[in-house]
Parts: sequence; C-alpha cells; structure tokens
Amino acid sequence: MNALFFESSWLCGKFINMSSHERLFNWIFWLQWVLASTLGWLLGNAFIPEISIGATLGIAQWLILRPWVSNAGWWVVASTAGWLIGGTSLLIISPPQNETITGAIFGLWIGLAQWIVLRKWVPLSGWWLVISALGWAIGFSSLVSSPFVGAIIGAITGIGLELLLRYSKRNF
Repeated sequence: MNALFFESSWLCGKFINMSSHERLFNWIFWLQWVLASTLGWLLGNAFIPEISIGATLGIAQWLILRPWVSNAGWWVVASTAGWLIGGTSLLIISPPQNETITGAIFGLWIGLAQWIVLRKWVPLSGWWLVISALGWAIGFSSLVSSPFVGAIIGAITGIGLELLLRYSKRNF
C-alpha cells in the first residue's frame, strides 16, 4: 500500500511540474469529449438530423471545450454551419454512394468551420482539418452502426484535440 501511494504521489508531483507538452495524455478530457460527442449525435438524431446534429454536437462539445478555448461559444455556430454546409454540398454534387467519403466531406466542412474557432488559440490547428475528416470518415463508415457514430467520431477527434490543446496558448 505504501509503495502504491509513493508511486502515485511521485507521479502526481512529476505531472504537476511538467510542461504542458510533457504531460501524460488527459484521459478525463478525452472521455468527456467522447461522451459529449455521443450524446450530441444521439440527441441530434432524435430531432431533425439533417438540421440538428451540427447544433447538438456543437453544444455538447462546447461544454467540454469552453475551459480550454476562450471563444468556444463560437464552436456551436461553427459546428452547425459546418454540418449544414456539408449537407448542402452533398446535395449539390450528389451524395456519394460510399459512406466513408460522405463522412470525410462532412468532417472537412465541420473541421474547417471549427478551425476558425481554434486557430487563434492552437498554433497547430491546421491539423484539425485532417483529424476531423478522419474521425468523420471512420464514424460514417459502414463498419459502425448509427448509435455508435458519435462515439467513434468523438474518440478519434478527442485524441487529436487533446494533443492539439497541449500546444495551445493556454496550458492544458
């Protein structure tokens, strides 16, 4: 028992003295992000999915993001706009038959809109476009059933966002 306490207290002390770039992965942030993304996806599908998923995802994720990004309120607007623009662009160019490509298109539009919010605070925020497109492409792939889409998107984008926030202007 004492050895375990010593190890954990040493680890916590080491964690506190580390710079934000050297810290251990923030699993609490990641889990909150996954749960928020899952809840946002499920709530959005409960209403009018074509319109509401972007807003419900944005609101749920905003609750997690707001301590880390000062202008996070725009995340809701960006997520909603990205979802609507992504959906509209798919209607205009005719939806691809491949769900993975559909997801990547949504992810690029949502990621682009959200990047506008992140770019002021996260120096490497350009990577958010890739992370978002990848998360949404895998989330939409035929390997995943509908209730789990939000969880998969959240798991992938949560890893990327946690890593990006380490280099933000506010220590993570």
